[in-house]
Amino acid sequence: MKPAVEQSFIVEDWQPTYALLQMQGSMELLKSLEQDADLKQQMRDIMAMLSQRCEIRAIQADRNAPNLDLTMVCTDWRTGEGLSDEGAYRRVWYNIRESGEAALTQLMDPAGSFCEEQKILLARAITRLDYDRVSSGGIFYLQAAYWKARRQGMYENEGNRGKER
Repeated sequence: MKPAVEQSFIVEDWQPTYALLQMQGSMELLKSLEQDADLKQQMRDIMAMLSQRCEIRAIQADRNAPNLDLTMVCTDWRTGEGLSDEGAYRRVWYNIRESGEAALTQLMDPAGSFCEEQKILLARAITRLDYDRVSSGGIFYLQAAYWKARRQGMYENEGNRGKER
């Protein structure tokens, strides 16, 4: 286990955000089961590193979103560009997904803080979409991040001005 944890400190910048989310999920599970205090602390440090990287990714996704048609539909993968790297839809699909993945990764860090700026970015990522026209499965990551934040006491009365049921 120790070599795997040590290797986890080395995460290349080019790794996609979903890989950081998966790694955070692994660390969350392993940390809950680990008995060795030193390894547990290293896992906490890795989780903090992943959270910090995802803060930057959430900011970048928010900056990119206004330049994308978030209502674009993917072409048929059998006859069109689908999700190919060259296709225009991939940037739309990934932007929606990355917004949720970056937030969720941060929210999985029990020692982390989901600062006010990140709360605003998540709320903006959720509310900027036209759910009658969005085709990206990334909405599920946005929902997961929202409900994780709610369980942590965020967004309790925002928007409803105390009219929560």
